Amino acid sequence: MTNDSQGEKVGAAICCADGRAQGADRKWLKQHRGVQHVDKITCPGVVKRLADCNGHTNSLMLWVMAITVLGLLWYGAVSYSDSFLVGTGMGGVSIWVLTRLFAHNRRVREIKKELGILVRSHGIKHVVISAHHNCAGNPVSKDEQLEQLQRARRTVEAFGYDIEIILLWINDQWMPEEIRPASLTTSRRKGIRGMLLMGKA
Repeated sequence: MTNDSQGEKVGAAICCADGRAQGADRKWLKQHRGVQHVDKITCPGVVKRLADCNGHTNSLMLWVMAITVLGLLWYGAVSYSDSFLVGTGMGGVSIWVLTRLFAHNRRVREIKKELGILVRSHGIKHVVISAHHNCAGNPVSKDEQLEQLQRARRTVEAFGYDIEIILLWINDQWMPEEIRPASLTTSRRKGIRGMLLMGKA
């Protein structure tokens, strides 16, 4: 794709669909990176989606495997009629978990594709990932959202684009605050350690 931004500097923001928070991303990029325009990729609670893809995919797969093994054990431990009912129930749970997992990862792959289009067509070098106060799509504490931001960064880094990734917290005054790795406590650093990075989508 060709660059149609006519030499203007363009940034991008991966942010929540909540319109109250979106202006803060644009304001920060214009003020601190000198961009003229900001392209948006939005999704309710987007930081949770990116963070979960980073670390919890592996945990979900382990749960699916555990449920399947339990079903097989039940098959050998009870009568045929009972094992059929138990196996059907556990199989249904496994299918449900896998369906949720694949749907979740599909949205992350879509974000990767959308960001790639913007990077190639607009020459984007600066990308904000933001989380915000009072998020309906990700109703967890600020501390948890800050941890999710760090994992989300790892996911987007794994996309492989030549970009600067900036993390922002949009506070209760709808003002942007840049978040650096030093903002995490030691305990939360340990919680992030060992997370499975997302490979090719």
